[in-house]
Amino acid sequence: MMTSRFPNFCFTYGPQGPTAFSNGPSCVELQGDWMVNLFKDMREAGRTRVDPKEAEEKQWKVSVNEYAVKGVRGHTNSWYNGSNVSNAQVFLLKHLADQSALRRYLVNQSRH
Repeated sequence: MMTSRFPNFCFTYGPQGPTAFSNGPSCVELQGDWMVNLFKDMREAGRTRVDPKEAEEKQWKVSVNEYAVKGVRGHTNSWYNGSNVSNAQVFLLKHLADQSALRRYLVNQSRH
């Protein structure tokens, strides 16, 4: 929901999210809850800026790929992995984890 070098910029329902495989409102609720808690924690700590590190982005991509190889989408050429675009890097564009797994991941990341 965030990317490095864009501090305080959050986007919901975005790339490598569970968007194509989940109910929209429940997906946005999960992401919105995380953002509210993030900003609340920032306020309590007296912080005004959050900027994820590139290492955290890479860790998220690892998580996306771990779920991808468990099913057919991780082994099939389609728009799900960008293989329909010539000369593009092929990788899964959506996270395949269920809502509870994503919530656990976000909670764990928030503790760092």
